[in-house]
Amino acid sequence: MNSKQPNKTPQIENMSTQKVEYNVYQRNTLPDNILEQLPVLMQDMQRMGYGLPPASTDNFVMRLAVDIPKHIQETWIIATVSDKLTGYCTATRTIAYENTNRVFLNYVYVIKAMRERGIGKKIVNVLLEQLPSEVSILEYWAIEKTAGQEFMKAVFQKPAAFTVRQSASEVRNFDLIKIQTTVQKLVSNAESKNYELLFIDDADFENVVNLEEYIQATEAIYNDMPLEELTLEKTVIDEDRFLQGYESGKKTGNRYMTFVALYQGKIAAMTEVMINKFQEHVAWQKITGVVKEHRGNRLGLTLKFQMLDKLLRDTEAKYWFTDNSGTNIHMIRINDELGFKELPKGFVYEIAIKEIRF
Repeated sequence: MNSKQPNKTPQIENMSTQKVEYNVYQRNTLPDNILEQLPVLMQDMQRMGYGLPPASTDNFVMRLAVDIPKHIQETWIIATVSDKLTGYCTATRTIAYENTNRVFLNYVYVIKAMRERGIGKKIVNVLLEQLPSEVSILEYWAIEKTAGQEFMKAVFQKPAAFTVRQSASEVRNFDLIKIQTTVQKLVSNAESKNYELLFIDDADFENVVNLEEYIQATEAIYNDMPLEELTLEKTVIDEDRFLQGYESGKKTGNRYMTFVALYQGKIAAMTEVMINKFQEHVAWQKITGVVKEHRGNRLGLTLKFQMLDKLLRDTEAKYWFTDNSGTNIHMIRINDELGFKELPKGFVYEIAIKEIRF
């Protein structure tokens, strides 16, 4: 990895007369001059996508330097003018486990000075041309009322298959004493029903819970989440996949905080937050879920209030970000109680590649 500081957004003179070149790379083949320029563009993408103060560029430098899990293939389409980065997209594909027939188009980004020139469309075309024959579905995420959404609406020419409710809570608005009083009441209620509540620091699962059972519960919760109109296969999580995800995340500077509820030694509920050392002001909500037979006992609310208490006491977090299905009314109700305010929605589009018409 080149250690030079990321460049500022490229400044391109006489752009209308310059030729745009397109190249395809895998993550580990990105050239140094592109790696130097990408973090600034990735930072701008995060700023637009979440409505929160973005991570420092160091965060994105680290992301690009760390190997991704071996079951993930990450393809980059890079657009340049005179070696200056003008646009890119990343497309990920699971080459093991489930959904191996689809590619997820994470981002299509073009710098402001080069928009309205068909570069985004060409980037997607280049991606489609190099996909293996077994890939038949393209999935794409877009943010409400952005150029990306308008672009993909034109490409897909169909409604979104899934609506993502994005929201954030300004946690420093809470009174710690009042939160601790609420936590005590909720914990007391859970313990009166014979639930044991535990904290797991930085994914140290094996020293707190039965790892195999935790993974099984995680898989079950993921597979019970609403899909709306998405045609995803069931998620498969084994120990190797589970641990690789945390290992990769920690290498980028992530710290994980997890609360779990046990009933007779078995996983009943969980919630997890991640904070990156290059973005300590934002706590990113990961999984929250309650095993079916334990719903109705306020476990989700209890664990998330415990997490709020933890964020206030032990972190520098100012914002707590989460997203969930727009149809998940139970989780929305919990988040509302925790002060989450809605941000621009996300939309997931899904289309058979043979149906794409530009």
